[in-house]
Amino acid sequence: MTDWIHCNCCYARFRPNIKFYITSCGHIKCQVCVSKIKTDNCLICNSVCEIVQLSNNLKPNIQCYFRPAVESVDVAKQVCSFQLTNSLALLRNITAKYNNAKGEIQKAYKIIQDLKKEQQKLKMMLKASMRNGMGSSTPMIPTSVAGHSGSSNVNMTPISNNTSMNSFMQYELPSSSFMPWNNRGGNNARIAMPHRYPS
Repeated sequence: MTDWIHCNCCYARFRPNIKFYITSCGHIKCQVCVSKIKTDNCLICNSVCEIVQLSNNLKPNIQCYFRPAVESVDVAKQVCSFQLTNSLALLRNITAKYNNAKGEIQKAYKIIQDLKKEQQKLKMMLKASMRNGMGSSTPMIPTSVAGHSGSSNVNMTPISNNTSMNSFMQYELPSSSFMPWNNRGGNNARIAMPHRYPS
C-alpha cells in the first residue's frame, strides 16, 4: 500500500518510474525536488540531514514505516502478548516465593513470641522461688565431724531464730592442728567442736 506516499515538497504522488527519497529528519522527497537541494539542509525543516532512496533494500528500522499499519499492529500485538505471558509467569513465581517466605516469617515470629512469654513466665517463677526461699530458709551449722577410715560424717543443726547471729559470727574455730586437712593430725584427726554455741 503506497497510495499515501508523496513528496512533502511538491506533493507529487508516488510512481514507480520516479525515484523517491526519505531524509533522516523524516521527510519524503521526489527525485525532482532532491535535485534542487544545494546543501545538506532539509528543504522543509532546514535541519542538517541524510538522505536515502526508497527501495526494498532499506534498513529494517526504516522499512517498518512503510509496512501496512495492520501488519505492524498484529506484530505489536504478538510482541505484547509474548512479553505479557512471560511477565505474568515471572510474577506468579515471585508471588509464590513471597507467600512462602511470609508464612515462614509468621511461624518464626509466633515461635519468638511464645519463647518470650515462656521466658517471662520463668523469670516470674524464679523471682517467686527466690522470695519464698529467702523467707523460709534457716541457716545450718555443723555440730560434729568424725573421721572414720578417711570418711567423715557431718551433722547439721539449724540455728534457731532466738540464737544471736553476732554470737555465732564471734565463735572461734579450734586450733589448725585439729583441722582434717592438716597432715600433722594424721588420718585419725578429729575436729572437736562444741554442740552448744555461746549465746
